[in-house]
Amino acid sequence: MNKWIALGALALIFSAAVAVSGAPVAEQAEEELVLTPFGRFPASCVHGVKSGAHVHAHLPGHLLLEEADGSSRKVARCGRPRLAQWSPRLTQAGKQESADGPEDADGWQVYVKEEIANVTALTGYFSVPAKPQQAAQTIFAFTGLQNIDWVPPNPDPSKSFDIIQPVLQFGSSSAGGGYAWYYASWYVTLTSDVVYSELVTVDVGHTVFGNMTKTGDNSWFIDAVDVGAGGAAAPAADAKHSSITITRSLLEAQPWSYGAVLEEYDIDSCYQVTPKHAPINFTKLTLQQAGGHPVTPTWAVGKAGQSPPACLASITVHDPATITIVPSNMDL
Repeated sequence: MNKWIALGALALIFSAAVAVSGAPVAEQAEEELVLTPFGRFPASCVHGVKSGAHVHAHLPGHLLLEEADGSSRKVARCGRPRLAQWSPRLTQAGKQESADGPEDADGWQVYVKEEIANVTALTGYFSVPAKPQQAAQTIFAFTGLQNIDWVPPNPDPSKSFDIIQPVLQFGSSSAGGGYAWYYASWYVTLTSDVVYSELVTVDVGHTVFGNMTKTGDNSWFIDAVDVGAGGAAAPAADAKHSSITITRSLLEAQPWSYGAVLEEYDIDSCYQVTPKHAPINFTKLTLQQAGGHPVTPTWAVGKAGQSPPACLASITVHDPATITIVPSNMDL
């Protein structure tokens, strides 16, 4: 009798755990978080594709990933909220940093933005600066288009959110990486899935061309390509592209344009970012509206990123087509 009472008690305890959590205890282990150009996500929510893939994100319950070679696969939507938590201190003004110990970098450091209706293209060139003196960190620099004006490390918005972005990356992310500069194209949402194209290594001193062009009512082509060491120029015929096309109803309008963004993670020394003499230059930036009509942005400097930015990073708008980011203004 005591044996059956004991077993019954264990069953009740297990049932209660399932009722409270919504899943058996064995399923409650915390999933690995991986890094993207918009924070950390559960690994099951982040998907890599080869360059040239078409991602159909408008289908109920799953993504359809069509590769350029004609193969395809369905991926069930993860259906899980982003688990990343931004540190509250990073949205508050902090004390002056030293070269050896800045506040931890966690999100957007500096950026510029503009709200323009009916944008159909944002293109531009990013210079590849010198490598940081120390590794063990991740730096992202990019242009981007979003449906709403929200940036990390602020609390998640109540509305649906997405960003398309050709990205220059130093260090490691969920796409891979190491002690080098790379580029790839990304599509990130907060409540659905993240997709990136293959990561491509790029040499210091080269220039990357980033391209976001609307190809349909709710489809966008995102591409990054190394154009070599000659500065802003057309890519060679054999240049290595890293592109994706995304289709989703939320992409019908992307009115928030970001002409240059610096985003960093796991910085605990200013030796882990590019020094003052090695800025990231964004050049020949162009915005277009429907019909190919050019738009001239005013590029307001954003105030919603980490404050103060790690290593006193700065951003300067020289003209609508030219922006410079200095990741560190510390004397090292």
